[in-house]
Amino acid sequence: MRHPGVLGLHYSRWLAITVLVLSTASLTGTFPVLLWVSQLERLGPLGWLGMAVLLPVYLWLYRYVYIALTQREAVVTLDAHGITDTRKRIEFVHWQDVRQVRLGIGSRSQYLCLDLKPAAVPGYRRGPAAWHEFWRFFTSQGDWDVYLLTLSGSRIEVWKSAEALRKAAIQARVRELNQSHAAHAH
Repeated sequence: MRHPGVLGLHYSRWLAITVLVLSTASLTGTFPVLLWVSQLERLGPLGWLGMAVLLPVYLWLYRYVYIALTQREAVVTLDAHGITDTRKRIEFVHWQDVRQVRLGIGSRSQYLCLDLKPAAVPGYRRGPAAWHEFWRFFTSQGDWDVYLLTLSGSRIEVWKSAEALRKAAIQARVRELNQSHAAHAH
C-alpha cells in the first residue's frame, strides 16, 4: 500500500526471474560435469569439492529468488521518519541522525549511502570503530548503506526521494522548535 510521502521498495521480480533462469541453466550444465569428474579415479575429489562449493551458492540464489517472488511487503521503506531496511541487523535510521544522503561511487554505485552525524555513528555500528572507518574509507560507502541493485525502482529516484524526505524532516523539526520557542516566549 502506498501512502503520500512513503516510498516502499520491493525486490525486483524481473531480476529474480533472470537469476532463476541463469542459475538453473548454469546448474544443469555444471553439476552433470562435476558428477562425471567425481567418478574419475584421480580427479574424483575435485568433482566432489566443486559440488560442495557450488551447492551452497545455488541454494543461496534459489533462496533469493523464492523470497523475491513471494514477499509482498516492502523490503526498504522511506518515510517522514527515516529509512527502514528489513534486510539489515539495524533496520531503521532516523532522519535526525543523517547528515547526508548520496549514491555510492564506482563499483558501489548501487548503494544509497547515509553519512551520519558523528554522535549517531556508534549506535549504527556493528564492529570495532577502527574496522568501521577502514571499511568506509576502502569502499567509499557511508555509515549506513542500502543495497539497491536487487530492488525495484530507479536508484536516482530513490536518492531524490530520500533527500527530499530528509530535507522535509529537517524543516518539520525547525517548525517544531520554533513553535516550542514561541509557546515558551508567551
